[in-house]
Amino acid sequence: MDLFDHYEGKAVHSLTLENEFLQLKLIDFGARIVSCVLKKNGADVVQGFDSLSGYLNGVRYMGTTVGRLCNRLGKGQFELNGVQYQTPINNGPNTLHGGPNGFDHQIFEVLEHSESHVVYRYFSKHLEEGFPGNLELKITYRLLEDGFTFESEAVSDEDTLCSITNHAFFNMNGCDSETAMNHTVTVFADQVGCSDADGLTLEKAFDVEGTPFDFRKGAVVGEMLKHEAENQQMINGHGIDHCFVLNGKGLKRAAVVEGDKALMEVKTTMPCMHFYSGNFLKGDTAGKNGTAYQYRSAMCFEPEHYPNAIQYHNWEKPLLKKGEVQKHLTEYHFRTK
Repeated sequence: MDLFDHYEGKAVHSLTLENEFLQLKLIDFGARIVSCVLKKNGADVVQGFDSLSGYLNGVRYMGTTVGRLCNRLGKGQFELNGVQYQTPINNGPNTLHGGPNGFDHQIFEVLEHSESHVVYRYFSKHLEEGFPGNLELKITYRLLEDGFTFESEAVSDEDTLCSITNHAFFNMNGCDSETAMNHTVTVFADQVGCSDADGLTLEKAFDVEGTPFDFRKGAVVGEMLKHEAENQQMINGHGIDHCFVLNGKGLKRAAVVEGDKALMEVKTTMPCMHFYSGNFLKGDTAGKNGTAYQYRSAMCFEPEHYPNAIQYHNWEKPLLKKGEVQKHLTEYHFRTK
């Protein structure tokens, strides 16, 4: 492990996983991905920063592990076992990605480390960011012959909410490209959750048929976004910033993303995936090698439970029962060009 930076007086370390196909650089601050280099053509397909300042002052969630509850929680409120809980509001009227001091701002412990895998651990105390239960989380990154996996394993000593994702910003043209809008994206989902003007996913979902959210047969993202001035859901999301309800059960195909230098396939055990078209990238923070990440220069594909499901009747809730183990796996497979 190497020294990467310091956060509140504590050392932040980086480590690298590497095989013949791929080099993956990670840091323990948020158990996050800094770079993902495809060695055949040298393309780094993940945006990131050379120091913590970019993550703290620029694009906060870039590459990080998100929790204890990813996405938005309406008004930061939920009821569990007859008890009403309030979490800190940090995104309009809602709680986003676990709160202002979520897992993205925590330094994880390295439990295991080899050339091909690392296991990170974080212990989240009872009522941290308002969530009940002492929760132990393990995040494992493991290299594959053609990519890597992200696996979460959580256990709590009380019933709680838990929905963990990774928030990598991908560009298959390379992370220094000014746009990802030429990417052809396929998403294996027949339905998308409606979003309100604050970005909160609502209980109602709509069929993608006949809408600019129909990526089932593959579509160029920039072409679909040409409808954003007339489509209310795209107006609400400032583009695509929506939960896609994935087809199938178990480990299933979620998305295929193709750019100039690489193709990525995402598989996950999560029931949904949030597709975000980089609508809030501003190009005002220098990333790796001084690259300023421009508007819509990368996209996120975040496996998740249906957002805000604890407040809804029709969706599986992200409940983690006392003593039970919650595991989820996401695979990222790449093909170079």
